Amino acid sequence: MHKSLRSLLALAVLIGTVGVGSVSAGTATAAQPDERNTTAAQSDDIKDRILRIPGMSFIEEKPYEGYRFFVLNYEQPIDHRHPSKGTFKQRITLLHKSVDRPSVFFTFGYNVSTSPRRSEPTQIIDGNQLFIEYRFFTPSRPQPADWKKLDIWQAASDQHRLYKALKPIYGKKWLATGGSKSGMTATYFRRFFPNDMDGTVAYVAPNDVVNKWSTRSTRRTTGSSRGWATASAAPA
Repeated sequence: MHKSLRSLLALAVLIGTVGVGSVSAGTATAAQPDERNTTAAQSDDIKDRILRIPGMSFIEEKPYEGYRFFVLNYEQPIDHRHPSKGTFKQRITLLHKSVDRPSVFFTFGYNVSTSPRRSEPTQIIDGNQLFIEYRFFTPSRPQPADWKKLDIWQAASDQHRLYKALKPIYGKKWLATGGSKSGMTATYFRRFFPNDMDGTVAYVAPNDVVNKWSTRSTRRTTGSSRGWATASAAPA
């Protein structure tokens, strides 16, 4: 299983590299007028480039061999259908390898860890890695929390919006991944935004059609008796 996964991911990265190379060769002359500006942008420190994204703020940077590891906040709408009705800060982590490498988006289903580690797909492709904390897990929770806005479409919209913000910097191929509830999250992300990711590696995705969790059990996972997230919310 792991050997097959490694072969598929390696092939996907190779195809992406060849495709990008072909396009670059065909458009090199046309790009010359902007070459000076492009070179200047690429020479900027990656931290500065990321923090120029509207709504992005810095928490801390930690050492990790071969990478730069950032803990950040990204401002998200509480309700993506009505963005003017308030925002909250969503915690994310970023392992930066190079803007010339592919990226793995770990669509985490719980509280995100602020200690750096690489998922298996990240190790295989030797790329960048983005972790996102699931909405309304502390500290990524507005006060007071409107639990009606805790559903799979709103969470997928968080992921879509963050991806769109970072894609201009990390322009190579992207994979989404996760296991257990994080695997479910990666699957729902692909369901609602099928054109964002170049691939999805869901290690386990136990879709709960009917969530009948006990109050005690759900309070452990979210800090509330209202449960994880309803699986019935489709965009209006």
